[in-house]
Amino acid sequence: MLSKKNGYGFVIANENLSNLEVIVLGINPEKGNPFEEAVIKEYWENWFKEMKIKNYQIKSADLPSNLEPIILKTISGK
Repeated sequence: MLSKKNGYGFVIANENLSNLEVIVLGINPEKGNPFEEAVIKEYWENWFKEMKIKNYQIKSADLPSNLEPIILKTISGK
């Protein structure tokens, strides 16, 4: 999703990763900025879509210690 106008976004790594499953863990938007989480997720989602990744999750966590329950829940599929 590299914006040609402003150079924003991630460079596409591959054009067909449709069999890949991805979990992005621990995004931590700045508190007090109501739009930052949406912008971060939009960058990741656009990048995945451009590479044809269909199965992905993006999870927030303010502290690394809070990631364990997220990981366990994701792995167990619950």
